[in-house]
Amino acid sequence: MRRAVELAAQRIPVSEVRRAAQICRTLCWEIRDYRLRAYLLFREDGTIGYSTSSFAIPEGSVSMESSLLHQAAFGDTSALAIAFLTGQVRVTGGPAENLDFFLPFLKPFLEGYRQACEELAGTSLQ
Repeated sequence: MRRAVELAAQRIPVSEVRRAAQICRTLCWEIRDYRLRAYLLFREDGTIGYSTSSFAIPEGSVSMESSLLHQAAFGDTSALAIAFLTGQVRVTGGPAENLDFFLPFLKPFLEGYRQACEELAGTSLQ
């Protein structure tokens, strides 16, 4: 997950990260079936940090199963949209519930996750 965040951070304009840092410092991305919580740290200098533990209560969180994340990253974005509508993806906290805040980070994160998976596999998985 750390690599996915690193790759996503390369795709997100500094201005978007700075804007996010004014609204939300920490967003928790939880993968429920792996019992993994990844904390994305939005910094005023335009960088995104990563941590597996939070030193403060995150302002927002996104929670889903790994299979859904994998589906969405590898092209089935309709599954993600349906999951949002049916509650399979749980989004809490003011910033996370604000789609204007959340959406600019979704595509780069999914692309970063896909690339990280491909790096682990040593090949393109599409």
